[in-house]
Amino acid sequence: MPSFVNLAEDVLIEILSYLVYEMPTLYVLAPLCRRFGVLTRRFIFCHIGGIVTGEKEGCLQRSLDEQQELKSMV
Repeated sequence: MPSFVNLAEDVLIEILSYLVYEMPTLYVLAPLCRRFGVLTRRFIFCHIGGIVTGEKEGCLQRSLDEQQELKSMV
């Protein structure tokens, strides 16, 4: 029987693109498996740059410096 996890990556990305403003859903999907974690990361971080201010901005910058692949997603 086909499974959501076994869908092609481009199909999963298309599905996740509809959830870009449903952060709680993305947060639930991310830890389900490594593949979902990698795919959901780009959608979780794509809007974070405009909403982080103040002292949290320093934390975000540190995270981006430590994980260079995230910088292209913000």
